[in-house]
Amino acid sequence: MNEPNEKAPLLNEDEKLRIQAEEIYRNEVKLRFERQDKAESWRARLWLFLNSGLGLWFLSTCIVGGITFWYAQRQQAEQQRIERTEKDEKREGESKQKELEKARNNAALVVVLLPHLASPENKQSQLAIAVTHYLKDKGELPGELESVLAEIVKGGNLANNSPGDQAKVNAAAAVLDLPEKSELTNRSDLTSLPPRVYMQIATQTQREMAQSIQTRLRTSGFLVPGIENVEGKASSPKKTEVRFYRDEDRNEALQVIQILKDAGLPANDEPQKVSGAGQGTRPRHYEVWISKS
Repeated sequence: MNEPNEKAPLLNEDEKLRIQAEEIYRNEVKLRFERQDKAESWRARLWLFLNSGLGLWFLSTCIVGGITFWYAQRQQAEQQRIERTEKDEKREGESKQKELEKARNNAALVVVLLPHLASPENKQSQLAIAVTHYLKDKGELPGELESVLAEIVKGGNLANNSPGDQAKVNAAAAVLDLPEKSELTNRSDLTSLPPRVYMQIATQTQREMAQSIQTRLRTSGFLVPGIENVEGKASSPKKTEVRFYRDEDRNEALQVIQILKDAGLPANDEPQKVSGAGQGTRPRHYEVWISKS
């Protein structure tokens, strides 16, 4: 039997590590049970609260309030969408009405000016020429009138014409800035026509931007009669492009592309030649098709 004051044998290192591992494990188990107890206690308290009168009132208020708020927001968004659509349709309707009115005015202008341009009275024809020059400088010369005048020059043979026909050809040439000469029968003279650009936009929202580009083109010497909204009437290209009809007009089409880029509008680097067109089309005629995106 050991004496009372006899010292207990010391633990070796393996036994110390084993005891330490047991203590760590006990603490982990204890903490795990404590967390589990807390979670179960929290869930139990939440369940009791939700089943209480206050909890049911709070829950119903949140759900009903949330659904009401969501529905109101959705209704407001839908109303705003409808209002935007109505405004866009109204703007487009007004724009179409303006374009229709402009077309009517152009047609009336052609009817009024042509007889004066062909008048044998010098004062009357000079006044009509001055008016058409003013419209052309402002970029507002009707394309219909310009086309009619070009056809008059094309068919002009002053050697065989009557004085009235000669006056008509001379007046048309003067309006189009073509040389007035007795042998004005060469159709290549039509290359002296000023460059003309027609603009097509994909949506009505692009009109303001297109008008800015229209001003730049006019400043650079191009005639830009109007801007057409082709939405619902024609497909817009994936990227804005410039179209031309004659091989000799390609370099000028490149100038139009550069003007678009200088205005901050991305466009194809190369102009698109319209297939199947050519000598039957007015020289120096271009089209700008603005993409939807």
